[in-house]
Amino acid sequence: MRELIYDNVRIQFLSEEVLRLEVRYGAYFTDRNTLWIPNRGAFEKAGKRLPESQSRSRENQGRQQSLVVREEAAQEHSRPQRFLLGDLLLVLSNPKEGLRGLQIFREGKCVYQYERVKINGKLPAPAQTPWIYPLLDVPRILLPEKNCSTSEKKKYILQWDAEDLYLLVCKKDARKLREAYVCLTGRADMLREAVLEDQKIEPCLKQPLRLLKAASDGKSEAETPANGLYTEILENTERYFQDRKKELPYLDYLEMTECQRQTNLKQMLRKPGNGSLLPMLYRNVYESWENGMPICRRLDWEYPQDKKVLLYLQEFMIGDLLVVPEKEKSEIYLPEGLWLYPWTGKVYQGKRCRKLKNQSEQLELYIRLGAVLILAEDTACVMEQNWELLTMDYYPCKECLQDGFLYEDDRETDAYKNGKYRKTYYHTSYDGNQKAYGLSISNAEGDFAGRFAGKRRILRIRCHELLGERVKQVLINGRKQTFERILKSKEAKVFGTAGAAPDSDVAELVVEHPLSECLHVDFVME
Repeated sequence: MRELIYDNVRIQFLSEEVLRLEVRYGAYFTDRNTLWIPNRGAFEKAGKRLPESQSRSRENQGRQQSLVVREEAAQEHSRPQRFLLGDLLLVLSNPKEGLRGLQIFREGKCVYQYERVKINGKLPAPAQTPWIYPLLDVPRILLPEKNCSTSEKKKYILQWDAEDLYLLVCKKDARKLREAYVCLTGRADMLREAVLEDQKIEPCLKQPLRLLKAASDGKSEAETPANGLYTEILENTERYFQDRKKELPYLDYLEMTECQRQTNLKQMLRKPGNGSLLPMLYRNVYESWENGMPICRRLDWEYPQDKKVLLYLQEFMIGDLLVVPEKEKSEIYLPEGLWLYPWTGKVYQGKRCRKLKNQSEQLELYIRLGAVLILAEDTACVMEQNWELLTMDYYPCKECLQDGFLYEDDRETDAYKNGKYRKTYYHTSYDGNQKAYGLSISNAEGDFAGRFAGKRRILRIRCHELLGERVKQVLINGRKQTFERILKSKEAKVFGTAGAAPDSDVAELVVEHPLSECLHVDFVME
């Protein structure tokens, strides 16, 4: 790991995105894990280590040059020290006095100035993401070291006056900030399907499941993920600390009674019609564990350049579904793209507001065209869903090409932490010369053990015939296939895994997919 030491300040370059500045505590610097920063070594394990010297002091660095940092000028240690980190200039006023006066400039403008503000466990909303996000490990609580003969290192040590600063250089990228934050502070356990059945869960996951139930039934039963608190929850401001097990910690601005209340999730999941969208939700749970992304995402997550979405923070996305949870609503906003109202089949142009003249009996939910929704067969208990039979519901669009993946694991243990899971990637394409929409499905990557670890899958692939287009021919890996055209029916269920759809006619075929092989489907239009 690249290190520089100037008098009482040590600078460590954990990665190109994470910089640590530590003030000498007494006579020593420390590399022990702490309560708030338990995962410092994860950057090297993840292959993010900088290709530089392992020495511990400036004098031992010689004249080697880092790919990320260089000193602007050779100076006395007691004078201001300057470093260039890419397009950033770091100025350390007086290393003898610690971090006071630390500033970072970009293009002549100060983008960070040191303040002693302790960790509060919250991250900014996407639109407020700064160029540099500081994490000050205070109070610094050193964790006991395992297999250590020194009695002092076997204890928890509280250091209130320690100065230990981590700078996350996210460059206003909210996704990059969360990825670095979670990697540094440690990941919470994923919410397992088995856990969902009988454990307390985070409110922001309880309500999305109700939304899926409402969507299946075509009713307006949607509620905000936590009453009156949707803005904060959808920002994903949960605390990402090391000691979270099986359930996310309480948010300090939620009432304890709401968080502690045992949910009716067990009974809800056992009702028919609740589980077809579970593969999509489970992928979001995985992404939340992997890189800190919210399970339900405000519109500014998906459309950070569209400032108008900040006026409609009650709306949010679950995968390619846009949900408006308020029961009383007169206007909604549809961001860039084309949006399908699945109960009527009407398509709306994005970047526009839509006035609602009358209170609709249906939930205000829209499907982003270009989406591929992976649906599971409905069962009496979704915990027993067998994903060896899945439906891929494709809503084609020339301008809106998509990619994504199906995530699978054993659903019960924590083997996923050791890489025991499987991903199957897919992406869409359009060939204007052939007037053909393509759906490419990769071979499965990774593996896991257990009763859900099948090697073959039956795929029911459905192409919705929208915008006046009609399927003429279907090819699989270049070979012509027979397909069934199922006519539109107003009585059909939204997100049904087979049969008619309420929005359009559907071209449907069933194919066997060995998971070790790739599959490419072409829908050739008339």
